[in-house]
Amino acid sequence: MSTPANTGKKYEILKHAIELFRIHGYDRVTINQICKAADVSKTTFYYYYPAKDALIADFYDQVNQFARENLVSILSAEDAVSQLWQICEMYIRPVAEAGHVIARELYVSNLKNDALAIAPGDILLRDAMIMLLKRARQAGQIGNPAPIEQLYDALVYLMDGISFIWTTKKGSYDLIEGSKKAFDTLLLPSARQEP
Repeated sequence: MSTPANTGKKYEILKHAIELFRIHGYDRVTINQICKAADVSKTTFYYYYPAKDALIADFYDQVNQFARENLVSILSAEDAVSQLWQICEMYIRPVAEAGHVIARELYVSNLKNDALAIAPGDILLRDAMIMLLKRARQAGQIGNPAPIEQLYDALVYLMDGISFIWTTKKGSYDLIEGSKKAFDTLLLPSARQEP
């Protein structure tokens, strides 16, 4: 997990755990292995995480935190559609880098805990994304005539769906490239889309 700029023991535990999950699979990695890789005691592990599955929830929280910390740099992109894609990519890239095993565990964790961390209303930058959709519409950059709130929901569902299929297909295609194509198909006028 190379994206979030966190430091400290908690992040070190998470970083090593995600790498072990990616290499060996979530079910094959023990807390002892995570502790050894992160060079921490079990007491330290349990100080930060009550159980192994809490690492998965924290992974998603780290992605949200990274998005929040980098919003200013995103908003410096050339236009609203580019800015919107950068936000989407910020959520997609860490998942793609961590691998389909981590994505699978994120879905499993959401199902087990009746959480909807990937639902449109739960996206940390929801308001920023809606504002960018409005700006893009006003600038004539969006070809889809649907209401902005519906476009936002559709965009999140589309990105989640591509990620879910990528996960079930065990990462058999480029998640970022597939997401970008779907993003362009949903939002951009046909003149801006590549053949």
